[in-house]
Amino acid sequence: MLGLFEYFKILTIGLLVVLGFYFVFELPIEQGGILEVEAGTTATTSLSVGNASPTVSGVVLNGGSHIKLIEGSATTVTATCTVSDDNGYSDINEVIGKLYRQAVADNYNCNLDGNDCYGTSTCATSSCSGNDCVATCQFNVWFIAEPTDTGSTYDAQHWVAWIRATDSNASSSWATNSAQDIDVGTLNALDVTDSISYGSLAPGGKNDPLDKLVLATTTGNNAIDANISGYDMCTDYPTCSAATTSITNQKYATSSGIGYGSSSAEGIHVASSSAVLLEFVTSKPTATPSSVAQNIYWGTLVPTGTDPGTYEGVNTFAVTSDS
Repeated sequence: MLGLFEYFKILTIGLLVVLGFYFVFELPIEQGGILEVEAGTTATTSLSVGNASPTVSGVVLNGGSHIKLIEGSATTVTATCTVSDDNGYSDINEVIGKLYRQAVADNYNCNLDGNDCYGTSTCATSSCSGNDCVATCQFNVWFIAEPTDTGSTYDAQHWVAWIRATDSNASSSWATNSAQDIDVGTLNALDVTDSISYGSLAPGGKNDPLDKLVLATTTGNNAIDANISGYDMCTDYPTCSAATTSITNQKYATSSGIGYGSSSAEGIHVASSSAVLLEFVTSKPTATPSSVAQNIYWGTLVPTGTDPGTYEGVNTFAVTSDS
C-alpha cells in the first residue's frame, strides 16, 4: 500500500500530464528526501563585421555649367557628389576634393596653383541618411585660372573635379566628373589708371617727353591688347559747346622718354576719336593680385590761342584678346 507522500507525487505528475505540461528537465527528483531542480544551459553568440570601403558617385562640377571667372577676383565653384559607406554614413570620416586642368602634371596630386590646380581641405556633408551623404566641395577660383574654351591654348582639355572619401579605418575611394566636359572661359579684362592729369600748361606748352603714366593692368586669364579712343577736352565737358582742345593734340607711347614730336616709326601714337589698336607686350598674369601691366605714357599740346580754363575729357581703353 502506497504511503501518503508517494501517492501525492503520482497524483501531481498525473495532473500535470493531463494538463499538458511537460517539465522534462525540471522534474522534481527525490534524493534523500530533498527535492532538487536541474539548471538549464545557455550558448553565447559572436559575429565579426568587416569594414566596407566608402564609395563616391555622381560627381557634378559647377552644376554642369562652364566656369565664368570674375575680373581681378575669385569666384566660388562647387563640386557635389554622393558618398556612401555600407557600415553606415557615420563611418565616413573625411571628404576632400581637388579641381584641376585636365592634363596638369600629376593630375589630382598636382601642386596647388591658381593657374591650374585648386584644393579644399574638407568638403561639407549634408542630407545624411542610412549609408549615404551628399558632399559639397567649394573652390575659390581666381581670375588667372587657365582657359580651356574654344580658341584658347588648352582648348583640347577640360577642368576636372576629383573627390575622395575616407572612412574611420583609413579606407578610401575617389571619383571624378568624368561624364562632363566643363571649361573655364577666357576672360579678357584690364584695369587702367583712372585719370590722366596733364598739369598746368600755357598756350604753346606741351608734355615733352611724354611723361604721364597710365598703367593698363591685365585682370583676366588671357594676354590682351587695347583699342584706344578719346574725346576732345573742353571747359564744359561733356557738352563741349565752349572752348575745346582737339583729341589729336594728345599723344601716347609704350616706351618712356619718347618726345612729343617723335614719329610713328619711333613708337608714338596720335590719339583719335576712332578706336586704334595698341599692341601690348604683356602676357597672361600668373599670380594674384595681377602684376602684369602695360605702361602707356601720355602727353598733350596746348595750341596757341587756346582760351584759359580747366579742360576735361575722356579716353577709352577697350580690351581685346592679344592677336
